[in-house]
Amino acid sequence: MILAEEAPVQTDQGDRIRLLHFLRELSHHHELTLIHFGDNTGETEKTFSVPRPSLAGKLLRAFFALDLPVTVAMRRTGRMRRALAELAKNGDYDLVFIYQTKMAAYFSIFSGPVVVDLTDAVSLYYRRMAGYYRLPLRLLYRFEQLKMARFERRLLESGITCLVASEADAGYLRGIAPGARLAVVPNGVDTAYFAPTKANDSSFDLVFVGNMAYPPNRDGVLFFYRQVFPAVLKNCPEARLVVVGKNAQDDILALRKDRAVTVTGYVDDVRPYLREAAVVICPVRFGAGTRIKILEAMAMGRAVVSTAVGCEGLEVVAG
Repeated sequence: MILAEEAPVQTDQGDRIRLLHFLRELSHHHELTLIHFGDNTGETEKTFSVPRPSLAGKLLRAFFALDLPVTVAMRRTGRMRRALAELAKNGDYDLVFIYQTKMAAYFSIFSGPVVVDLTDAVSLYYRRMAGYYRLPLRLLYRFEQLKMARFERRLLESGITCLVASEADAGYLRGIAPGARLAVVPNGVDTAYFAPTKANDSSFDLVFVGNMAYPPNRDGVLFFYRQVFPAVLKNCPEARLVVVGKNAQDDILALRKDRAVTVTGYVDDVRPYLREAAVVICPVRFGAGTRIKILEAMAMGRAVVSTAVGCEGLEVVAG
């Protein structure tokens, strides 16, 4: 059984891509049952869906479940608990695979083997994130960091096996729970889909790809535009900044007023933009885990300029 927040119908962000790769590879050797919030998708041989929690329900759960991180509390619903308990009672499952920390509160329902793919060290993400926000948000994220670290410790000390995407995240989590059963399963790329192409020597495009609702991506683009791009233009007036990705908010959309900037919004296929890139940028200043966007760019043979945090967890060498 695989438990996830949603089925990876659209592979337009990193967590969905990682889940899709898990489903594809596991289906080669195992019979899968996927349970998630939302509608049935037919992505796997068996799927079960539970109605998504309403916004009001999420806010109430976050308010009253003070012992849990907000992202976990919002997704802990009675309907999902009952559905999982029924499947666990009537199904013959060799293993339960829970995808991401935000769904991991359900692990205690199951008596058999459980594997949780944490993907990232989320409390590390909150700790870093807090440093880039002013009060009162800084205090909010510090509080979430403490609650998440306590939740991660509970998971890690329960004896179940947990997965992360990088050794950097694994090292941090071993500091929280030294005896944890942790394994690193790196992110990957479909190299038949993201294949090398000849560089466009006439291009001066600096391309960023990412879901703009994700705070590190939004912060990274604004930081690059304000702090780095002016110096680039001074030395290379032909340069253009191309921001590719869904959920662009007003402050990102406002960059379109600059003729040197293109903000595409959602695109079905990022490869044409990577193909035209002179350089792919990853100016991410906080976060955890690894950036699939860098792996996709490298799979297409593109040069990447990244912050140290942006390429953290990847086996890359500067230069």
